[in-house]
Amino acid sequence: MKSTQEGAAKEYRPPGLLVLSGIVVLGLGSGAAYYHYKQPMLAAELQEKIDAAPKTLEGRLAAWHAIGAPQIHHRLSKFARFTPELPWLVTHAVVFEDGGPPELWGIDCDTLPQRVSKIEGMSVVIDLPAPRALGRYELVGDMVRHVQSTARDSGFDGGDRLKDIAIHLLEGMPAALEKDIEGARIRVRINDRP
Repeated sequence: MKSTQEGAAKEYRPPGLLVLSGIVVLGLGSGAAYYHYKQPMLAAELQEKIDAAPKTLEGRLAAWHAIGAPQIHHRLSKFARFTPELPWLVTHAVVFEDGGPPELWGIDCDTLPQRVSKIEGMSVVIDLPAPRALGRYELVGDMVRHVQSTARDSGFDGGDRLKDIAIHLLEGMPAALEKDIEGARIRVRINDRP
């Protein structure tokens, strides 16, 4: 029994705090060394991309549209949905005198083409179909506040409302485009209407 105790007493064990400190120093040192090695290459790559970026307003707008077009489509086809079950962008509701559910008007988000926007001059134009009758549906809860109701023969223009809703759904994109690229803007066009 004495021999095992003597063997254990001769075995050296470094203090845990010293080992932990060594691991931390090695970790920080290796990260710093890698940064100093990689930073000049990343700076050169970034400068190369900056130099290759378009300099004309039209080129900058085309580059913006390459990134912005999928975002525009996503916001209008996914965020605009009335409910998960009803994939519609609702512009207004026509109230009937029979007291039944109103007829909802708008567009079907599932039918929007992938390329819903295009460049015309210095404008990104979003082409949307004219609002149409989508079906009768009972409005409940918050829906009542967000859907404009109108009488059947009121002559309400759902196209203007659709333009307003589409711009609202894009949130800050129109303002950001106008700020980033002088003279550029986003327009919503309902079929062939200006």
